[in-house]
Amino acid sequence: MAASSIPKSRKEKGLHVLFLSSDTGGGHRASAESLANQFQLLFPGTTYDLLDIVEKDGVAPYNSLVSTYKHLSAHPSQWKLVYTVSNSRAFEMLADAHLKLMCERAVRKRIQSYNPDVVISVHPLMTNVPVLSCSKISHITGKHLPIFTVVTDLGSAHCLWFANGVEKMFVGSDQIKKLAMARGKVPVEKIILAGLPIRHDFAIQADLLGVRHSEAGRAYQQRVRRELKLPCTDRKTVLVMGGGEGVGSLSNIVDALYVELALQGIDALVLVVCGRNEKLRHKLATRDWQSLGKVIVTGLGFVTRMAEYMVAADVLVSKAGPGTISEAAAVSLPVMLTSFLPGQEEGNVDYVIDGGFGAYCADTDPIGIGEEVCMWLHDPAKLEMLSNAAKAKGVPNAARDIAQQIGD
Repeated sequence: MAASSIPKSRKEKGLHVLFLSSDTGGGHRASAESLANQFQLLFPGTTYDLLDIVEKDGVAPYNSLVSTYKHLSAHPSQWKLVYTVSNSRAFEMLADAHLKLMCERAVRKRIQSYNPDVVISVHPLMTNVPVLSCSKISHITGKHLPIFTVVTDLGSAHCLWFANGVEKMFVGSDQIKKLAMARGKVPVEKIILAGLPIRHDFAIQADLLGVRHSEAGRAYQQRVRRELKLPCTDRKTVLVMGGGEGVGSLSNIVDALYVELALQGIDALVLVVCGRNEKLRHKLATRDWQSLGKVIVTGLGFVTRMAEYMVAADVLVSKAGPGTISEAAAVSLPVMLTSFLPGQEEGNVDYVIDGGFGAYCADTDPIGIGEEVCMWLHDPAKLEMLSNAAKAKGVPNAARDIAQQIGD
């Protein structure tokens, strides 16, 4: 049944949307909340809930997903083993049968208790059982409960994403669309290439920025730098990120960037998003950064105006998270990737490189990162080419478009 099965009367008074998500990395929740924001803008009166059905109603080992993720993401070799083993046809069949047998009734009751108008899964472990549960709820109540999948990966995706029975599956890239088609479960006409849902701030900033390297684009960048009260507004600016927890070899990368920028005579501002890493932030604040040249290094905590900081920057240095990559592309910002989770994020590196808007250099080679970034900053034509390629990949209004298609 199509999305139009949501009655007009319910859409007019707002929808109750149930998102199925988990805090395994920040991307799933961020995508859900960006979609929720658009539902509320498009359909006034809309309410929403975020539910982790695996944690609430799952069985071992799935119900310890959040804590397991935190451990494995800090140990990439272990992550690679788990991801490789689980991303197989054999595991998919086993997990599907196991979860449906052990959890479906509890999941169905849980979903029903929220009385949603629509269910949206933004996590691969929350597709197969909820699809069955929504079908049974529809049969029991006589009222169709539609369920959609929004895939929050860009270059590669786990096999559990592609459960059939959804109204539509929204994907963020051609790579994921081809993968979904190859899996053969979801009919081609239900697979919609829409881009990755990101915060509405990025759509606003993308419109205001326009073409980054045009005269108007440069003028707007200067304005944003002043509004952010950056230490300087006339220097090349590098934004360094390590994820929401401030993890990764940030300190070594920042040191290498500082040395290379100073040695190559590039007057620059390096903005470091430290997240919860107060130790790093204190280290950056107390160091003497004037010994080699005119390079200013500033540590930031959690950033709430990320879209504006990306507009203010000339280059982003970051791990290969799909949300961060999509946000950077939305505001035509070139990306230097420094790390990725094996399997899950590997394809994101290819997405950036094949898209022509960045490069990859491992965080184990911080000097190489510094050299590459300096090369870009020394070459305005190269920087503009990277920026234009990023803009071509950017889909700043993906969240709005997805919400509109679901609501219509």
